[in-house]
Amino acid sequence: MSDQFSNAQQIRKPPAVSRVNCVNPGYVATPMTEEVMKTRLDEVMAKVPMHRMGTPEEIAEAVVWMCSDKASFMTGASHVVDGGYYAA
Repeated sequence: MSDQFSNAQQIRKPPAVSRVNCVNPGYVATPMTEEVMKTRLDEVMAKVPMHRMGTPEEIAEAVVWMCSDKASFMTGASHVVDGGYYAA
C-alpha cells in the first residue's frame, strides 16, 4: 500500500517541486514493541534473516538519506528497512 501511495503522490506533483518516497520499517525495538516481544521474540526473529530487531536510529538513517541530496534522483520509491523480513 505504501508503494501505491508514494507512486500516486509523485504523479500528482511536478517532479521538480517535490520528491515523494516512503520507508517501510520492519520490527523495530521501541517501547511500543517491547511488551509483545517478551512473548513472541523467538517466533518473530525466526522470520527475520538478520535475527534481530532494528533500531529507531537505523530507520532514521534511511529517512535522512532519502531526504538528502544523495537521493536527489529518487522519487516515487518505497525503501524497505526490515532486516530482510520482506524478502524472506
